Amino acid sequence: MVHEVRELARRLRRFNPGKWTEAELRRAAADQGWEWVADGDGPRLRTGHPAGDARLSPVDELLADHTTAEEYLGLHQPLERIRGGTREHVEAFSWAALNLRGALGDPDVMGAYDTRWSFYRDSPRWGAPFMRWRTSPASLELRATDTGPVLALQPGAPLENWYTHSYEHGNGTLSGFVASVPARRNRGLSLPGVHRHDDWREYARLLSRSLGTLPAELTALGVERSFGLHGMIPGTYGPWVFRLDIGETMRLGLDEGAVAEGVDLDALDLPSLGWTPATEPHHLDDDIAYHTGGTPYDEVNGVRLAMVVLETAEALRIGSPQDLFLTDRADEIGFRDGSRAEYVVHDHGLGVVGTP
Repeated sequence: MVHEVRELARRLRRFNPGKWTEAELRRAAADQGWEWVADGDGPRLRTGHPAGDARLSPVDELLADHTTAEEYLGLHQPLERIRGGTREHVEAFSWAALNLRGALGDPDVMGAYDTRWSFYRDSPRWGAPFMRWRTSPASLELRATDTGPVLALQPGAPLENWYTHSYEHGNGTLSGFVASVPARRNRGLSLPGVHRHDDWREYARLLSRSLGTLPAELTALGVERSFGLHGMIPGTYGPWVFRLDIGETMRLGLDEGAVAEGVDLDALDLPSLGWTPATEPHHLDDDIAYHTGGTPYDEVNGVRLAMVVLETAEALRIGSPQDLFLTDRADEIGFRDGSRAEYVVHDHGLGVVGTP
């Protein structure tokens, strides 16, 4: 199985789609010995892969504005058919990601799409992680679908143009994140800025969707995040308020920083907001005053966690989500296995940036 995935990646890299017209794709498929099969949802290619045929995605009306000469926007080869739940999907994606990194190196870009609004029509509800190797003339992308991981070869410009346009015109309603590493192949990569919200209720709706999928998405990618949020509490200099540990286990903490600046946390009745006083040594060593407990990535309740953040911020009289800021280096991530690649994150679902 490992050999099959790595060999498929190499074959797709050698596949020359030209300008992604039907004539050029037919010719390239014939060169690979793949049979072209007409289908109502777009042609299929009989590649001989155990998980089934590859699918070609034609340009439709919604995506035509982001193309030039292309008639198709990707060749999508299933790697494995998954019939289980979130954990089975995450494990399958993680296995594919690890082996593709072994064959292709670390990806140039990775992240997760909004599960409700994606360039693709088959994004799963548990999360939509992806890894992309930006090569010329086409990019390779591992992505999650509702039936299992897929390796796609696709023209880079339409996807990236769509992504930028969608987030710049989405009015802060789209979740997901993208992380890129400084690399020569990433020259020309344009990423939209993070939208800041001024209404707590509106922000909580977005945050609930993000926290509901982010632990599974990061676990699938082989990444974890541990960072804090400063909060502009009246009468303070913006202490470290929230602590988020996101990965195989999701943890939310309330930092001692606010206490150090004179905020009386005990007067806020925090247990009624979902917090538990910290007593364990590992909490105290990290200056955590209260916590919400740890939850496995496939059991996270994003709505509950978002409401804890919302109600606590309001109790602390933090004016709006625009008064939350990332702690130092909170927008940097790397792989759990110790890879040296360091990625900078644009997290649209979290909707928070660094201190000005």
